[in-house]
Amino acid sequence: MKKTGIVVLAAVLFVMAVTQPMSAFAATQQVHDNHQTLQVRYDGVVARVDFMSGVISDTASLVPQASANLNSHINILNSDLNTLNAYAAASNSTDFNSFIRDTLSPDMEASNEALKADAAHFKAWGVTKETREQLRMDYSNRKAAYQDAMSQETLALGTAKLAAYNSDINAINVQIANWSAKGIDTTGMKNVVNGAGSSVVAPLQSAVSAGDVNATREPLRSTCLYNGAPYSYHMAAKMDTERLKALTGKISANATAAGYGNQIANINTQLASAQDQLNQIGASPYTGDQRTSLFDTLKDASLELKTIIREMNATYAG
Repeated sequence: MKKTGIVVLAAVLFVMAVTQPMSAFAATQQVHDNHQTLQVRYDGVVARVDFMSGVISDTASLVPQASANLNSHINILNSDLNTLNAYAAASNSTDFNSFIRDTLSPDMEASNEALKADAAHFKAWGVTKETREQLRMDYSNRKAAYQDAMSQETLALGTAKLAAYNSDINAINVQIANWSAKGIDTTGMKNVVNGAGSSVVAPLQSAVSAGDVNATREPLRSTCLYNGAPYSYHMAAKMDTERLKALTGKISANATAAGYGNQIANINTQLASAQDQLNQIGASPYTGDQRTSLFDTLKDASLELKTIIREMNATYAG
């Protein structure tokens, strides 16, 4: 039995040594996801700013009284784009999103309010009917170009999201294949991957493949592989849970025979708790301390499992 234990535990320990926990893996992959998708989102913001700046430039060009007031808004928006581009290049989604919400969106609104305020003075400034018509035509042309750009941005974002999702899933499938070859039951892990495919990836893939902008916009808005959308699949937590179940199941008999039965039972209790938490969360985004509680539970189970494996291998080696 000891010889079998040495082989089994050494194999499992090797697997754990070369494979990150899913939570850490997901964090790494989400940086990759951000690098792809943030650039596409940045391009979309550029289209919005270009539309606003173009309307401002048209007004400033055709209405001289407005130029001094309006051109300053273009400078502000261009400065905002430089800052946002830096966040996109650094894959910094937190600051990217915060900057849009707290700075760029208010600056866009201020620009729009400035346009409206100047328009209210057109009569007093003697702006001719022909000039107003020209401004309406310019606006209509810019709006059409902007809407086309946003349609392309939606499809590009869908494509980028799919690339990131498939990259994550392909890496997990490699892990599953490696673990299966070592005799570890990966059924639960496969179920997580299959659920991700049917719930998140397939609807987006279908819409993007059809080139359907509206159909693509919906899953981009409403679903995600990890956390944050109205339908959040929580693949990181689900995969962590299934990985730990698989490893615990692999060493359970040998660990119990070696006197670690209570620790194995405790790990199983922790994993059952994690599963209960996942069931309660369902497909909703994390609220309150749900994320912290869930991953703390998984971390405790992982640390205890690693301790058992380390101690048993030390015993066998001795």
